[in-house]
Amino acid sequence: MTKTREKDINANDRLRKEFKATIVVGLPASGRSANIVRPLSSEQATFVLDSNETNKLIPEYMGGLGACLVHEEGKMLTEQAFKEFTRGSMKGVNLVIPAVGYDADKLNIKYILPLLDAGYNVEIACTWADAATCANRVVARAIEGGVFIPREVVMCFDDRAVLGAYNEVLATDYGGKRVKRSKYSEIK
Repeated sequence: MTKTREKDINANDRLRKEFKATIVVGLPASGRSANIVRPLSSEQATFVLDSNETNKLIPEYMGGLGACLVHEEGKMLTEQAFKEFTRGSMKGVNLVIPAVGYDADKLNIKYILPLLDAGYNVEIACTWADAATCANRVVARAIEGGVFIPREVVMCFDDRAVLGAYNEVLATDYGGKRVKRSKYSEIK
């Protein structure tokens, strides 16, 4: 077991139950995990709910070669796990969710409204990298680490749409509640 993996497991032993949730938006390979998710998770003792990590638990993932094959299954398992945080045994445990986040309505339906209804204080953070840079990072990751994600997947997202959704979420009044900007956000 690697040092990083041991550190992640030990961090999970001290998860806090403070009803804090942060959604981290940005394109695939934009630096969400490295720049925001890991430092935030360490500081706030959060559970990281990431379908990319769920995918790694599925045998067909094959060290990344089968990333595309298990994408839908990993997404479904992650959605089931999310329900544990909004109405199950993990309700109230601090949570960080990396998401592409190019559509405010989808963010609201999938994450924000269920979290607010469950009593969470919700924040949003945005990491910024343009689509071309992200596409190049995806190719580099495939070469270096064997995790293959089709370049078209990244190129179909619009970096401006992510920023627009982020700003829309911040401007929305959720029945007297607001989603706050995370101090970790690269976009102020």
